[in-house]
Amino acid sequence: MESNAITDLQVKNILVLTDFSACSQKALLYAIKVARTYKSKLTFLHIVPPQLRLPQLRAAWSEMKQLQFDLLSKGVLRDIQLQLLVKRGKNWKVISRILKLQSTDLIVIGTHGRTGLKKLILGSFAEGVFRQAPCPVLTVGPSIPDQAVTEGPRHILFPTDESYASRAAEPYAYQLGRNPGVQLTLLGVVHTGLLANGKSGDDERLKHAKERLQVTGLYAAWHQGGVTPSVIVETGSKVKAILRVADTTDADLIILGISGARNTPEGFEWADAYQVVCSSHCPVLTVRHTFPDPYFKRLLQPEPVHHDC
Repeated sequence: MESNAITDLQVKNILVLTDFSACSQKALLYAIKVARTYKSKLTFLHIVPPQLRLPQLRAAWSEMKQLQFDLLSKGVLRDIQLQLLVKRGKNWKVISRILKLQSTDLIVIGTHGRTGLKKLILGSFAEGVFRQAPCPVLTVGPSIPDQAVTEGPRHILFPTDESYASRAAEPYAYQLGRNPGVQLTLLGVVHTGLLANGKSGDDERLKHAKERLQVTGLYAAWHQGGVTPSVIVETGSKVKAILRVADTTDADLIILGISGARNTPEGFEWADAYQVVCSSHCPVLTVRHTFPDPYFKRLLQPEPVHHDC
């Protein structure tokens, strides 16, 4: 018989990327809150360009030590296991090497929401991280108020199109939704251009979309062990709908499943996810789906051959 309970997701190791800016400082505070909740080990990583000489590398280490001292003085690192890293090299090469050396369950990154030629973790580099990272990425965008750092999410918004990419993020939404006092909302977006002609046709399509999402929510709540979520169906642009519903539901966390492949119709495109990150008033957790899906892995795995004695 299939169990309706999931194995609790573990967050043992958190990698936090910092460039010592106010933006990344906010991301550090979120990472510390998560680490305290899950009793995780934190790794602060600062990356310097490969052409920097030894004196600049030493200066970066001094700044990292000062950051640690400031956080210790404020008491926010109490009972937190912390590792400091300053590495020289190209951004993603350094990150991927660290991910291979230590099992990382979550990356936390801040972004200014810029797309120009910015170094370190500014702007589009954050997008590059959640496009390539094999683990979930919590991105703290520029529109989040400084006082928004809380002990844990109370209103979670999970936009889903019921694709494999969305299903990759589903366990995270439902596990967090199991916590006492947490409200989980599923959001389905129906593109305006796909609506039938006429208001009655539009209403019928929206009705069917909501009913389908309600069934999905009921099944997922049973299978994942969470509570039955609220369901909202909107029309139009995915990005605008997500931001609009996040505001109306007072969401303090958005969870997005994104595809790990290019040119796929499933899930949310990277550019759309990055727009949400840059404009959202709460952090965005992106979970990258990669092929083969666990379902297909089971299909592709040969059954063991049993020989009669």
